[in-house]
Parts: sequence; structure tokens; C-alpha cells
Amino acid sequence: MDLSAIKPDLIVHARSLESMHVPEDVHVGKVAIVEGEYLKLKRHSTEDAHHHWIPLSWIEKVTDKGVFLNKNVEEYMWGRLDKSPVH
Repeated sequence: MDLSAIKPDLIVHARSLESMHVPEDVHVGKVAIVEGEYLKLKRHSTEDAHHHWIPLSWIEKVTDKGVFLNKNVEEYMWGRLDKSPVH
């Protein structure tokens, strides 16, 4: 994957759950920056207005429309990090 394609303010999408009955991916935040092996989401772009970090290994693809995760929204909520893993 080309990390240079990940730009600030790109929308991050998780897969929707079948029970949500929506075909589109779910917007979970916007890119702040790549930190080491993690993608940091902008604080005011998430549902709880906090920074979150997700492993780069969760990224399925990056397009001009956003960053698309290989995780559904529930996996994202349970697996995201609430504190910086980079020290």
C-alpha cells in the first residue's frame, strides 16, 4: 500500500453491518496523520470527539474518496485505540 496516498482530512470508512441495512460504508472519522504503524483520526471528526488510532493493517484501500477499512464498524469500535501507541 502506498502510504503517501493517505492525506489529512480524507474520510475513513468502516464496513457497515448487515443489520444496519445500508449498503454504504460507515464514516468513522477523518485522517489526522500517519504515526508509525497507525493512522490517527482527527479528534472532532469521530463520534465521541476524541482522537483514535487504528493499525495501518486495517486499511483495505485508499482512494481519492477516502480510506476504506477491512473491518466493520463494530470491529472498529472495539479494536480502535483511545491512546497513542507511539511513544
